[in-house]
Formats: sequence, C-alpha cells, structure tokens
Amino acid sequence: VTNLAFMIYSVNLLSKVENGKFQYYLSLLPIVLAIAEFGLPNALIKYISPLADKNEDPGALLRASLKIKFYSFLLLVLLSIIAFAFTYENYFVLVILVFGGIIVSFISYFESIFISYRKYIALSLWNPLPNILRLSLLFYFAQTSIHPLTYLDILTIFAISPIFILFLFFFFFGGKEISWSAPSDLVKDNERKLILFNLWAFTASIFAILSDRLEVFFLNQFHPPEIVADYGTALQLFSGFVIILATFNSIIYPKLSRLAESDEFPIFLK
Repeated sequence: VTNLAFMIYSVNLLSKVENGKFQYYLSLLPIVLAIAEFGLPNALIKYISPLADKNEDPGALLRASLKIKFYSFLLLVLLSIIAFAFTYENYFVLVILVFGGIIVSFISYFESIFISYRKYIALSLWNPLPNILRLSLLFYFAQTSIHPLTYLDILTIFAISPIFILFLFFFFFGGKEISWSAPSDLVKDNERKLILFNLWAFTASIFAILSDRLEVFFLNQFHPPEIVADYGTALQLFSGFVIILATFNSIIYPKLSRLAESDEFPIFLK
C-alpha cells in the first residue's frame, strides 16, 4: 500500500515528461535487482530452513552468499560502464541504479533469513519500513524543497533511502541463531552449491524480466515520454498481485524445503 502511495504521489509531483523518464528508469530497476540478487533469496530459504530446524549454524552459507553478492556488484559495475560507453546514458542514473539495486537486493536477502527462521512477526514489523521511509522522505522533500522535485530526485529517494533500514535487521532478528563466519573450505563449497543452484533460475529470471520490460524500452525509443508515463503508471497498479503471490511463497517455500527429503513431501504437495 505504501509503495503504491509513493508511486501515486510521485506522479502528482512530476510533469508528464518527467514522469515518463521516471517510469522508464524505474522499469530498469527490476533488471538490476535480478542481477544483484542472483536468485539468492530462494536459495537461502531452501538451504537455511532445514538448518534452522536442526539449530545448526548457517555461517558458511551466509558468508558464501555475501561473496556472490560482491561478484554481482562487480558485474553490475562492468555492465554500467559498458552502457555508459555505448549509450551515453546519464552516469548519475547508472550510479543510482547500480547502488540502488544492491541496496534493494539486501531487503529481499534479509527477508529470506526471516522466512527461513519463521520469524513472521519480526518480518511483518521490518518489511514495511523501507516503503514507509521512502514515502516519508518524498513527502518531506516535496514540502520543504525550494525547487520542484525532478525524476532524478524521486528515483534517488526510491532506490537509495532503504539503506537506512537495512541495519535494523539485526535489531528485529536478534542475531543469536546465526553467525557470519565459517572456515574458508566450507565457504567455497557453499559458494559453488549456491551458484550451481541459482545459475539456470537466474538466467530464466533475467529473460523473463527483459521480456516484461521490452515494451517500456521500445516505447521510450519510438514514442514521446508522455506515452511511457501513461504505460508505466498503469503498470504500477499490478504490483499488488505480485505482492500477494510473494506472500504465499514465503509461507509455502520454507515448508517445502524442510520436507524435501522426507516421506511427507508428496503428501504436502497434494
């Protein structure tokens, strides 16, 4: 709801041309986010959920996942340099998308840890905070800024502001069940396991997102920003359906991970 309120408020602050640019760059963020995540949230739920039931330390998995996220960051930096060299895109926008994608990816990363340990109450308190902060900052700057906010201002607020919420994960989670250290050989084994598990799913998700966003790209190339603004704004209204499906996944997927090697697995599926 707060995310939808942010989008509606943003549309009312921007001109139609500015909103077209905002919707275009906002449509690129899921692609950046998919690269930054590399499928880690689902993989962490799959592998940490059984460990949580056995009260075993997932330190090796978490350390390996952080290394993979660092590789994703390097890949995003490389891709942004190539994009800047061949498309002459605004370098500030590229910086916002890269760092914003990494920051937002940590939200889903931490969510997967909450879900793995079935801390749904803590998750319900922590999860709305990024969007509440975004909306609060947008309202504050819209009311206090001398000049009207531009699409770059709003894109920065949306992508970068959640960094102030990430640190609260350790407050809500508690941190007693997990550690972030492990022997290097275990880290390498888990790194390889996560990469192999995620590789095909990551590739499929990239193509799926690209196919979903191609129309925005072509609209931006061959039509004025006003058309992109209309299409992008209408597209935001469907985000609620994605949230509902993600909520079901957060309940079902940990249970499936725990039952994967038991006789109850086919019964639960039925």
